[in-house]
Amino acid sequence: MADYKFALKLHQDKAGSENAKAKITIGGNVVAAELEITPESAAIYTYDVTGLADENSNGSVTTLVKVELLNDYFVDTDNDRNIIWSACGYVQKNSDGNYYSNTDTTDDNWSSSTQSTPEVISDFTEDASFNWAEGGPKTGDANGDDGDYSTGWTVINISATFVQATVRLMADKAVTYVDNS
Repeated sequence: MADYKFALKLHQDKAGSENAKAKITIGGNVVAAELEITPESAAIYTYDVTGLADENSNGSVTTLVKVELLNDYFVDTDNDRNIIWSACGYVQKNSDGNYYSNTDTTDDNWSSSTQSTPEVISDFTEDASFNWAEGGPKTGDANGDDGDYSTGWTVINISATFVQATVRLMADKAVTYVDNS
């Protein structure tokens, strides 16, 4: 079994008198029963998840990540409370209890690449602390399944109930985060 730290980039489309509230479930574990989402631009929310499956033969694991909107509010298209899920990141805990980051660097001509010595991650508020998940099948709200995951993660609008995404975790594979919001 493996332990991970997950990062979800979330923000709200504010409507009504309340902030958006979410329930977050990762790998079957409820990691936030009622999270109040206050920012109106992407912010990182982190969660520790223990006991996920070990990597399979190709070095990957898949897990389900679900974001539920607990307090839907809709008057019209200009007054519609939603949660925007713009990215999902992760980093696996090492057997020594630490999380490590590798950095790839290239020369000015992109002709050679080197990987740095792993460094202990101590700041989980930075994009660089995480591997960013690729796209995967989504279910839930009508906008949940975009059908094309070849371009990577797509921004998800949780507009009425929930969206659940299959997230593929790749060992030692960093995926660069691109803000599409």
